[in-house]
Amino acid sequence: MPILAIIISGIVGTLVMTGIIFFISLVNNKAMKVPQLLGTLITFSTTPDGGLCRTPRCLSIGTMAHYGMGILFIFCYYLLWQLGIGKPTVLYALIFGAFHGILAVLIWWLFFKIHPHPPKLNLPDYLLSILVGHLFFALSGIICFNMINQLINIGEIQP
Repeated sequence: MPILAIIISGIVGTLVMTGIIFFISLVNNKAMKVPQLLGTLITFSTTPDGGLCRTPRCLSIGTMAHYGMGILFIFCYYLLWQLGIGKPTVLYALIFGAFHGILAVLIWWLFFKIHPHPPKLNLPDYLLSILVGHLFFALSGIICFNMINQLINIGEIQP
């Protein structure tokens, strides 16, 4: 199992997705900071006025959870490939990204609905950016996975 490729690809995919969501937030002039939002929700640390928690604890927990999920999803993609479901191609990256994005939207929506004090946020805009971000996650993560595996295979001595 290419564990290093899975870990690096999960991190790269998450970086790209986070950057895309940040870019969307700049265009829309609405702050959407996924690790900070995730840390606020996980630690139940929404400020009294509905703002995001800014403590190092919230940021570190949110960041670890965010990147951990990215690694987990690339691992899930790998398992699907091993089961003969899809391939590490651009087409399947878009298919997996769309499915993964819809799943993420449902999870985020549910998280906001069951949370006792979620931060104030334009949820429809955020969920749309999450969907778009996951397409870029899958695409960049799978491209990275392929590049790392290609580099590893180039370095092997062929009999």
